[in-house]
Amino acid sequence: MKNFDSLVDIWQAQKSGPQIDYKHIITHFKKSKNKFIIKLSLGLISMAIVLLIIIILWLKTPFTYSTTHISLFIFVLCCLYYIALQIKNLRILSAPFCIETPKKHIQQLQKFKQLRHKQNTRNYFFYTIAMGLGFALYFIEFFAQVNGLVILLSLAFTVVWFTLCYFYLQKIYIKREDKAITQMLEDLDRIKNQFK
Repeated sequence: MKNFDSLVDIWQAQKSGPQIDYKHIITHFKKSKNKFIIKLSLGLISMAIVLLIIIILWLKTPFTYSTTHISLFIFVLCCLYYIALQIKNLRILSAPFCIETPKKHIQQLQKFKQLRHKQNTRNYFFYTIAMGLGFALYFIEFFAQVNGLVILLSLAFTVVWFTLCYFYLQKIYIKREDKAITQMLEDLDRIKNQFK
């Protein structure tokens, strides 16, 4: 009988298994989510400031070439596009979290992850092309007023900066963001598994 009682004790100990501290996981999830929301909000505010500066520059400066007006229009469109994306992302992330619906949050976060990946790859490619075209058109007026050395240095800096952003910094950004979203998904998954 003692052997049977000890087997029952072992079985019950295994059945209960290690309990996950869901409060800690929820706290970690909310902190990660809030960090992401703050990052997106800062990007939104920064782009709104840039948009305001471009509009003021456009309205206050008498430009000679029509290409400059076209370039500033392209810059304004790029800013508005970025702002619209950030607002969409903030709406998705700002959905209230409820402990009864981790499955819903997982689906929402997976959708958000796919959306962000699309934004950071394909959409960023077109955004970069539009910005490059805007700079090329803007440089027509700028280059008409400066010497050859300034033209070469400006072109070299712009090409290096775009190349660095597109091929190096964007890859780092995507990895960090993907890691943060994956961590939030893992937290929600652990919560969901706790309630099975």
